[in-house]
Amino acid sequence: MSTVDAAREFGIDLSLIEESLRLTPEQRAIQHQQALELAMQMRAAYQSRQARAENDGTEQAVAGAVRR
Repeated sequence: MSTVDAAREFGIDLSLIEESLRLTPEQRAIQHQQALELAMQMRAAYQSRQARAENDGTEQAVAGAVRR
């Protein structure tokens, strides 16, 4: 049994790996950059909301909303 077969039998979904390997290295780099930019935008939005909440005195409400 191959390693791939063993992984599938164990229940690992290899479809994302297979899909990624169909892309060129440049296409994978572009996808990575897009995901990184989205993560950075989300962090900036969170930090902006946190700063507004601190100015409003509602930091407890923001922290509670993030944990949900």
